[in-house]
Amino acid sequence: MRILFLSNYPAWIKVSKGLMPSHHLFGIHQMIEKYAVDGTFATIKKEFGGGQVDFFNVNSPKDIIKIYLKSWRYDVIYDSLNVVSKYFSVLNKYHLLHSNLISIYHHPPFTKIMKYGRSNVSVFFSDRLLAEAQKDVSDNRIMVANYWYPDKSWYISNSNYQIVKSRDFMDNGKTGRDHDTFVAALRMAHASGVMVCNESQRDQYKANNADIEFFCQKHPNDLKVLPYINKCKVMVVPLDSTNRLMGPIGNTSYMDAIATGMPIICSNNASFADEIKNNNLGTTYCPRDVNSLYEAMKETIENYEFYHNNMIEFSNTHTINDYANNLIPLILRKTNL
Repeated sequence: MRILFLSNYPAWIKVSKGLMPSHHLFGIHQMIEKYAVDGTFATIKKEFGGGQVDFFNVNSPKDIIKIYLKSWRYDVIYDSLNVVSKYFSVLNKYHLLHSNLISIYHHPPFTKIMKYGRSNVSVFFSDRLLAEAQKDVSDNRIMVANYWYPDKSWYISNSNYQIVKSRDFMDNGKTGRDHDTFVAALRMAHASGVMVCNESQRDQYKANNADIEFFCQKHPNDLKVLPYINKCKVMVVPLDSTNRLMGPIGNTSYMDAIATGMPIICSNNASFADEIKNNNLGTTYCPRDVNSLYEAMKETIENYEFYHNNMIEFSNTHTINDYANNLIPLILRKTNL
């Protein structure tokens, strides 16, 4: 079997070197026997039939054309960040694509891409997102909800030092984040925090006189962020949106929280908010509402051990291996629908 793995960020290079947890490859890592030294391809384990995974970073429309011209070489195109499916799903619908197309669909609305295109396998982060996409589908394509969970072993192997929880809350994200509400609630709670942000945001929020330690980085580096994660008690995911149906914004921070046993606070419209409430992994609050976030902070800290123990138990049975076990049989399917 030959698989073409597509993304718009070359996470496979860092995963292959152990610098990033494997969940950033969305289940493919669990199929791999060995990565090439330069990280451009990997060999597939014999238990899955052997073969090769080629990695491709999509940066421009020219890249999309290149991929199509060589697509006939592949059994499967795995579009992990939905970077080509807008185009390839249309080609696939009209039998103009040789490979099976497996697409992870991240952000709604899905109406146009479901109506005018077709992936052989369409993967969503939650049942709610899956249900939303199914409204516009009437054919026999495979559609699944595959909940994303972390590579816990990576966090354990890279936390070989004494962990001291010296900070209360962490806001570990940049995309679609409401830092203003986080800072205001942190001040109201007289609590300490860590914020991952860019340099201009650091300069802006320093003036608020909140007890915040800042970590700025131009390029993602999970190994450098991990010590900051480990020193905080609770992960906060404050989303800067009031939309009722959200894609997986904040899910990477959620992975960090699960893997390290951190209780989590998120706005109640996050894609994983129901899972947090149903499993008592933390608390939720109303987006852009400082008082609501303050109350959530207070509740979570007062019941820290309860949420912390629940998160540890949850992390033992929700891992990237579960994600991969659901995905791999779909990759190995031979039939092109």
